[in-house]
Amino acid sequence: MGVSTCASCVAANVLTDRYDNNRTGANLNETTLTTANVNTGNFGKLWSYAVDGAIQAQPLYVQNVNTGLGVRNVLYVVTMNDVVHAFDADSTTLVWQRDLRNPAAGVGAVPIVDLTYVPNGHPASNDGNIVGTVGIESTPVIDLGNQTMYLLARTKENGVYVQRLHALDIRTGAEKSGSPATIQGAVSGTGDGGTTVVFDPMVSHQRAGLALANGQIYIAWASHEDLHGYHGWVMSYDETTLLRTGVLCITPNATEGGIWMAGRAPAIDASGNVYYATANGGWDNHVTNFGESFIKLGTPNAGILPVLDWFTPSDWSELNDGDVDLGSAGPVLIPGTPLIIGGGKQSQLYLTSTTSLGGESGGNSGIEQTIVVNPLNYASETAIRAGSPVYWNRSGGLGPWLYVWADQDYLNAYHFNGATFDTNPSQPNDGPVSQSTFTTGASGGGVITLSANGSTAGSGIVWAATPDFNYTGYANVDGELGLMRGLLRAFDADNLGTVLWDSDQRAGDDMGFLPKYSSPIVANGRVYMASFSGFVSVYGLLPTQPGFNLTATVPVAGVEAGPVATANPGGSPSYAVAAGAVGGFNGNIALSVSGLPTGTTANWSSNPIAASAASTLTLTTSSTTPVGTYPLTITGTSGALAQTTSIALVVRPPRAMSMEFWTSVGCTVVGMGPAEVAGVVARPYWLSSEYAQRPNSDLPVPESLIDETGASTGAWGSWSAANETANSNVPDNPGDFRLMGCYLDPGSSSSGNATVQITNLPANAGGYDVFVYAAAAATGSARTGNYQISGPGISTTSTNVIQAANTNFSGTYVRANNSAGNYVMFPLGANVTGFTLTATPVGSAGAAPINGIQIVPDDIFRDGFE
Repeated sequence: MGVSTCASCVAANVLTDRYDNNRTGANLNETTLTTANVNTGNFGKLWSYAVDGAIQAQPLYVQNVNTGLGVRNVLYVVTMNDVVHAFDADSTTLVWQRDLRNPAAGVGAVPIVDLTYVPNGHPASNDGNIVGTVGIESTPVIDLGNQTMYLLARTKENGVYVQRLHALDIRTGAEKSGSPATIQGAVSGTGDGGTTVVFDPMVSHQRAGLALANGQIYIAWASHEDLHGYHGWVMSYDETTLLRTGVLCITPNATEGGIWMAGRAPAIDASGNVYYATANGGWDNHVTNFGESFIKLGTPNAGILPVLDWFTPSDWSELNDGDVDLGSAGPVLIPGTPLIIGGGKQSQLYLTSTTSLGGESGGNSGIEQTIVVNPLNYASETAIRAGSPVYWNRSGGLGPWLYVWADQDYLNAYHFNGATFDTNPSQPNDGPVSQSTFTTGASGGGVITLSANGSTAGSGIVWAATPDFNYTGYANVDGELGLMRGLLRAFDADNLGTVLWDSDQRAGDDMGFLPKYSSPIVANGRVYMASFSGFVSVYGLLPTQPGFNLTATVPVAGVEAGPVATANPGGSPSYAVAAGAVGGFNGNIALSVSGLPTGTTANWSSNPIAASAASTLTLTTSSTTPVGTYPLTITGTSGALAQTTSIALVVRPPRAMSMEFWTSVGCTVVGMGPAEVAGVVARPYWLSSEYAQRPNSDLPVPESLIDETGASTGAWGSWSAANETANSNVPDNPGDFRLMGCYLDPGSSSSGNATVQITNLPANAGGYDVFVYAAAAATGSARTGNYQISGPGISTTSTNVIQAANTNFSGTYVRANNSAGNYVMFPLGANVTGFTLTATPVGSAGAAPINGIQIVPDDIFRDGFE
């Protein structure tokens, strides 16, 4: 057992974050993909795997696994909904799936709004660093010796927050003996105001990848968005017994000090020593507190993880005060040397030695080298985080290079001369030997990996996933927050000015929403790219013989189309299934779908279809269809040819969804907390959408809707308005008053409007009732607004709402129907999966506010409104 990756394993398997324990991010055993054949004509998307939700972790790959379906190469994918998927890496077949939730027992993934809400401060927001839920976020680690994958899952269980270490058999998904182990820990310290600091499973955020060394699983924690009182933690667990063997709190006598490293796992040297980079936090010359530092940990001893050595930048206090985390990226060990390199939000790289990390000294004189990657000031967000370094240990040709892509910067490469990296201070950046011809936008560095056949000329490719800032629908949106369309590129690793291919060059190659810190992985001629859109894209060399391919998506306006549809029991969701001709193929294609859950039938709008044609697949569930996530396979056959594509059906209980609008500028109220109940249909978990984070554009950025339990629904909401306004005469009291305290404002002119677009609603046989809350600040005269609802399957309907003169919301809801009132209700028919709400002032003095909306499945609310 012991160290999970080795020189002989790397050729075929991806068992850990960034390929190896050095965290080089380089697969040097790729013999199929080269700079000669990766281009638009030869390379593209082969298929995709549908999963149940967003993916934050890097997928893992194991060759020749003896599964229940025979010996397979397997791709392992974990989601933020606490579901583990094992796919055949060479087809769309699902080998096994393990769901770590149990809704019937009140066990689910943690709603992100639970973590973002701070009483009397931060609202329950779902558009920050994470959208939806927090389940399995970090990259697992696999030990081939015992055929086990180790992962950390977070759950909310009847109101209690729990974190567990799971050990799953990679062949079957079954829990190993002693699994799972509940995470617990405490240390002596005054950091929380007493004499003991206790690990908090709600506050402690586990983003850094897991690691395996000397039979120990290493796990590290930080915070979510620096909210709540938190500490950095590291714990070790025996991989056989899953008993905790060591614990370290980075700041026992201070606060903060989180370890997140943009999702990277720690570097591990040949002796099993573990290297982390810590973020902002207390520092006392490493007596007890270890903020803003590289730290070297030894083997656990008597329940303690010892800190053997450390390096802290001489300007650590300035970094700390400015929220400039050293640990926003993970360190890399330079193979064949004792050197280690890493950097952070300061956009500098620090090269030091594992034999003596350097401590803290003026001008960082105790280390080998400091490299300025991007010399812009701190406020310019030039951090190294998503673009953590990648190292190509190339012995011939141009020699070894280090690649890094910081925010608002070029993709850069630096030459390693055996002792330091060559620099040229006269260059715009500090001496890159090669550089891309363009930069990324704000908070949008590239997540990179590299593939090559050793040092073979022409084999090196840098694969980079970046925010697609050229996509006009998301202009000026922070690549670190919310959802952002992704772009996958392939660069010539010998000349970064050459882009070989990108995922926008050919229709159907899109990668979905950027998974932020999850890097593409390359294994045996294929590139696997995760996404926040509910699928993993598989790219490779395209077939050369005549044939066809299949794609299946759920089209969602304003959102990257994905292959996952949601429905309430009895609902009928639909998928668009398209066939593409390859190499002159012109035959007919017969379609079928397998894996349907109990009580579900399938209907095709056209079957068979011709090449380059499409069909709509409608799945009709029943009232008895069990709640759950169902991977399905669509198969197309034409003579001896057969192709498949992967989709998923999520069946969920019917529940209300609620969305309010507020702003931190010009509005005295704040968004509602998760427990606050409001609305005609009184429900908690109002999703707070903050105006200040959403620019007015033709294609507003979507937000993932949650239901009345805080769970993700699969639905999306986006909006556009001239501004947002305070209802200044409404007191900021919890619940109904807070809901009515701010509103989207289309302006006072009847030529303007405010819109809210909802897409991908769970298909519901009983339809929905949509409640629109409309109360502006009162004036001395009555004002009128027109509210219209439209969309596929909807008879466009409009209603006027009149706000009486000198009338503010007083706690009573009054329905308007071309009359005075403060809300309007629109019924939607069966299986309507989206709508557009438009609010327009009537007359030059009119007002059409939108304070919030509720979408209530009709089968849980029947009161005669229809």
